[in-house]
Amino acid sequence: MNVKAGAKSVLKLIVIASLVSTAIYFTDNYRFIENYSQPGWITC
Repeated sequence: MNVKAGAKSVLKLIVIASLVSTAIYFTDNYRFIENYSQPGWITC
């Protein structure tokens, strides 16, 4: 494996991990929005 292929693999892993963590974060926010303090202009 050359350096360029290794760097692409690392970059791909970082992008996939970022997408997974973002999906988990927003799913958690969607499921538990009622538990967060909210200003009056947000309705859920």
